[in-house]
Amino acid sequence: LLDQLRDRDHQPPLLKNIVGGFQLAFTEPVRIDDVVVYQGEWGRVERIGLTYVVLRIWDQRRLVIPVSKLVEEPIENWTRQTSQLLGTVFVHVDHTADIAALREVALEAVRSHRLWDGRAAAVQVTDMTPHALEVRVLMSARGGSEMFDLRCDVREAVVRALAEGLPGSLNRARVLVEEKEPR
Repeated sequence: LLDQLRDRDHQPPLLKNIVGGFQLAFTEPVRIDDVVVYQGEWGRVERIGLTYVVLRIWDQRRLVIPVSKLVEEPIENWTRQTSQLLGTVFVHVDHTADIAALREVALEAVRSHRLWDGRAAAVQVTDMTPHALEVRVLMSARGGSEMFDLRCDVREAVVRALAEGLPGSLNRARVLVEEKEPR
């Protein structure tokens, strides 16, 4: 039995999950109500059993994860120490965009939002390609679902401001047309 416990790759699934359950109990990588991302699925830990963990996914599905998988594979725990999060919205604008005006609009959208927790708000140009500037809007919220909604609302406010008040900032493709000399 000790050899089986040492060699986890050759353990029967039930024994592997039980050993994983003890490991999970002692290390506590997840707790009830933690918000986690597992294999691209965002959810809240609803139940922890000896051999499985149940995630309630954002769309109300339940994802049952064998404990051995949870212990062996990477998992993002958004609430391990605190539920506070930082989130970003990326906007691609024309090189001639009025960054100061865009910054004003984005910061107002973040700071006036009911879900913003007051910790972080910033706007920075984070990249420049031959086709566009990448602008990052950084914001903070109390938790994962609040952050998702805040990001969506800020993105919509920035897009609306670009379309209505800053149309010259919209990203556009440029084509250089050279005149040919007549023959």
